Order: sequence, then C-alpha cells, then structure tokens
Amino acid sequence: MAADAMSDNLAAALALYVSGDYQGTYATLQPLLAKNQDAGPQALLVMAQCCAKLEQFTEAATFYRRAGKLLPAQASVLITLADKMERSGVEKASALEIEALTASRRAIRAGGFDLHSWQTYRATLRHTLNIDEMRVSDQAVRDRLNRRQEAYYSVDSQTVHLSWCDDEILNGLWRSDLPAAKPASQTWKKHAGSKLKIAYLLADEPQDDPQRCLVLSLAAAHDQADFEVLLIGSRLQTADEASKEIPSLSISDLREDDAVATLRTAGIDILVDPLGYGEQGRPNLLRHRIAPLHLAMAGHPGTRTGLVCDYLLADTVVLPQPVKASAATAKTEAPYSPAICYLPEAFTVTPPTLNPPAQSRQQRGLPENRIILAAFHPIDSISPRTADLWRDILLQTDDSVLWSTCDNNYARSNFSAWMKRQGIDENRLLFCTPARATEHASWIQLADIALDCFPSNNQSSTLAALQAGLPIPTFPGVNFASRITASLLHAHGLDELIARDADAYVALCATLARDKRARAALKQKILAQNAVSPVFDVASFTSHLEAAYRSMAGRAAAGLEPEDFSVTNPQA
Repeated sequence: MAADAMSDNLAAALALYVSGDYQGTYATLQPLLAKNQDAGPQALLVMAQCCAKLEQFTEAATFYRRAGKLLPAQASVLITLADKMERSGVEKASALEIEALTASRRAIRAGGFDLHSWQTYRATLRHTLNIDEMRVSDQAVRDRLNRRQEAYYSVDSQTVHLSWCDDEILNGLWRSDLPAAKPASQTWKKHAGSKLKIAYLLADEPQDDPQRCLVLSLAAAHDQADFEVLLIGSRLQTADEASKEIPSLSISDLREDDAVATLRTAGIDILVDPLGYGEQGRPNLLRHRIAPLHLAMAGHPGTRTGLVCDYLLADTVVLPQPVKASAATAKTEAPYSPAICYLPEAFTVTPPTLNPPAQSRQQRGLPENRIILAAFHPIDSISPRTADLWRDILLQTDDSVLWSTCDNNYARSNFSAWMKRQGIDENRLLFCTPARATEHASWIQLADIALDCFPSNNQSSTLAALQAGLPIPTFPGVNFASRITASLLHAHGLDELIARDADAYVALCATLARDKRARAALKQKILAQNAVSPVFDVASFTSHLEAAYRSMAGRAAAGLEPEDFSVTNPQA
C-alpha cells in the first residue's frame, strides 16, 4: 500500500478514535494492518489502544508487541503493556468460561437430567483444556454409557465423543439430536453399461480444506467415459479454479425438504459423503434416502449412526475384519452397520502438493537448538489421554519443546498450569494461533517430530507431516478413529513408526528425539516414499474407487443388498 494512502487512512482512524468511535477506528485499521506487515508504529499503537478500549485484549497485546519491535527505546514499556493486555484477556475469557462452567455444574448437580447443561459443561471443559475435570467427566459419561442410560448418548458431539472414547460398542451408542433417519429404499434403474452418476458432497470452505481438496481431486480424476460426476455444495458460486470445470449443484438457501427433493431429481446413482457428522457435514440431508446407494468416506471417522449409509470405505488396518465381525455380534447396534468396502492400499488419499517455502525458526520465534514436537490439532482433540502421552514424552526428552495450536488464552493458561503440576516448565510449551492448512504446511517443516492425538487421530495433520517428511509415530487403538495414522503409515511403508502400545509409543518418540541421525534418515525415506506412496497417488486410488463403484452398482442392479467386499489391486 502506498505511504500516502496509509497516511490518509491513519488520519481518518485517528479522527474516529478521538471522537470515541472505537468500532469505526477498528474497522478502518484492521484490514490495512492485516495486509501490511510493515505498518508504522503510530498505526500499530492506535490500533492497540483501540483494541484495549473494545476489550479485545489479545489483539491489543499483539499490536503492542509489533510496535515494540519498531520502537526499541520504548520496547520495555510496550512489552509490559502487551503482557498486561494478555493477562486481561485471560481474565476476561476466564470469567466467561468460569461462569459457563459454574452454571452448568450447578445445573448438573441440582438433580435430574438437563441435556443442554451437560452439553455446555462438557464442551466448555474441552474448549478450556481443563484436563483433570475433563478426565473425571469422561469417566462419568463412560459409566453411564456402559449402563445404557440413553439420556447420555448425545451429551457430546460425535467429534468430542471420539476424542475420548475408543470403545467400538460405546461409539455405536452415540446419537445425534436429529430426527430419526428416513431410509426408504430406491429402486436401481440404471441399465448395465450406462454411465454411473457419482455425486460428492463438498465442504464449502476454506478452499484449502483437506477434504475439499480430496473431493475435487477425485472428481477431476474420474474416467469420463464411464462416470458422470456432480459436486454438491452451498457456495459453489465462489468455487476455486479446480472445481469450475466439474458440474455442480448448489443447495444454497434451500430448506431441508427442498434440498432433498432437488437432489432426488438429479439422477444420482451413488452419493458419496466424506463428512458425516463432522464440522461441515450435512447430516440433516443424509438422514434421507437421496440416491439408490449412499457411500461414506472417512474424512470424518465417526459412524454414520442415524444416517442413511449403505457402504463405508476402509482398509484392513484402519478397520480389521475381525473387529468388524466382533462389533456386529455385540448386543447393541453394530457401530459399522453399513457394509464395508475394503480398498487394497489405503482408505483415503490426498493430492500431492509442493511444500511451501519454509520460514526459519527465528522468524517463527522458535528455539534453534531444541527438539520441537509439533502438535497442530484442533483444541477439542486434546483429550486427557493425549495430554498424558505428550507429558510423558516431554519428561523423557529434556531438550524438547511442545509446539501446539491454541487460540484460547484461558485454555493456554489451564494447559500450562496442568503441565507444570506434572513437572513440565511452561517455557517448554509454545503456542500458536490456528491457521489455514497451507500455513501449517509451512510451519510444520520447522519441527523435528509430529505428535498425534489419541484416541482419535488427526488425519489431516498426519498427511501434512508426511508431506513435509516429518516422522509422526503412533500406536493402533481399537476403533477406526484410533487406527487412522497407523493405516496411513503402513500404506506409506513406515511400519517402524507404528509402536506396539502407548508405552512403546512414548519410548519411540523419546528415542527419535535423542537420535538426530535416525530422524534425518527417516526424513529422507518419507520424502522418497512421497513420490510412490498410495497415500499420495490420486490416480491409483480413483481406479480402486471406480472398481468399488462398479461392484456396488452390480449388486444393486441384481437386486442384492449391500455386503462386505474387497477391491483387488490389479498391480499386486
């Protein structure tokens, strides 16, 4: 931005500030300072003071620190102000979160059962990383699920439920608060040899969302002679370049019944859902029968309980066949009630991308001579079990630091306090604000080892680590969500990173942290494998997927119900 333009905007912002219009000041300066990292100290100080007036204390601290770097003579004072703002931000967030916790605790202890109070209580515990109380609450819910107290089947979102519960049977008890599914069948009308019409539900944003990128890459890779592809979403009019050439159907602004009716008239043969009950999922639509066949891809690892689902994509690592069989014979609804389509190499794929230019550790404010353990996960993935494992790794590696994403200052404070009680000094905990996938891909290259979450592995973080050549050890759990990373590592030819159990996992991470040569050799191997791994081979995965679609269609055309089957690898 030209200096005179910045000067004009600064003058306007100052006038607004003097008049007491702090919202106007913020609206004037915020977009300019977001784009211009070289803004002068006066603009930064005005913005810092404006944020303080608006009680946006965390932002105020950021701008005071930026100004301090440009004004060495005043740096000490400005850093003190930034520290004060951060404390005020923690106190404000603390007050709100404590109020929510206190009110929900009181309601729970008053007797009876109030679903909203339970949901608020448990969501707040996770959002604030209240590890010890979370552990107690998780056990209380587990006990009630084991006693089949149905009122507790929906106290968590499915994402939160999976973050702490790795019991397949209890996973199968989870319920959403949606009305019951409407699974009426549809007659298969497609003639043999006709093109199959495959519709993919598409995440709306952000454009670099891993599941969105996956769907777009699959849609573009299909054999157009045999398959007609349709994208379904709400914001397709702002779609990126990758999706402009693919036919699409927008259901923006349509009510549920209207959207279902529109989709039913689109002539879809197989509806593919990668999202389930995940953040951008459309469970309200998927409780209706939209196409003759519904297929779930495990972009979100939870069961499709309460949704119309005929097949689930898996592989024999992420969902071993004996596990499926034992779950199906349990005295409850089977967690995986749809038929399973076992793919020959991996249950998922991701389009390969060039790693963005890496910043230096100094640029990111990271220590040069410490082992950096990267843990870029959503805050609600950090279960007590995950915290325990990370603590144990830190205790066994004195020169390591944990670098994690967290934008909640109160949660940072709680997590730091919990770690301190475990013997981990707070200066070994580095926090950064969650960013888009492309930024994480740049940051993760600065780390030495990536840490996973348990019992619900983070598929996107695992793929990002592999893309960057970063080792990400794991150990397989007993349900789908806890075996995702093991599946991806196995497909990538990295079985040496799959530990036997939790103790072996901690030992493996500690050994790698102490062995620079081993880490370097692993990085070379991972990067070499990236060029040939099925995890990054969209064409091969699409070929397997097309074979699966033909098999599913063949059974449907013959009037047969879905059943488990395996796709063979023609190159094996």
